[in-house]
Amino acid sequence: MNSAVILPIQAIAGTSFRVTFEVWGSAGESMGKVEGTISFDNLPAHAVIHSCNGFVQGQVATHPVSWGRLKAAYR
Repeated sequence: MNSAVILPIQAIAGTSFRVTFEVWGSAGESMGKVEGTISFDNLPAHAVIHSCNGFVQGQVATHPVSWGRLKAAYR
C-alpha cells in the first residue's frame, strides 16, 4: 500500500523546526518494513533545507570566489 501524507508547514527562513513521524503496526507475529521519503515543495528561489541527519534539499549556497583564489586552493 502506498499513500502520501501532506503537512503544510510555515517557517521563517533561518529558523529551525522539527518534523517528527512515527509508524506503528501489528499483525500477530508478522514482520514488515516501512520506507519513506520526505520532501519540501514550493520552496522560494535559492531556499535550502538542511537536517541534523544530513538531508539536504534545494540549491547549495556558495560564496563568490575569483579564479585565482580557486586555483591557489588546489595547489
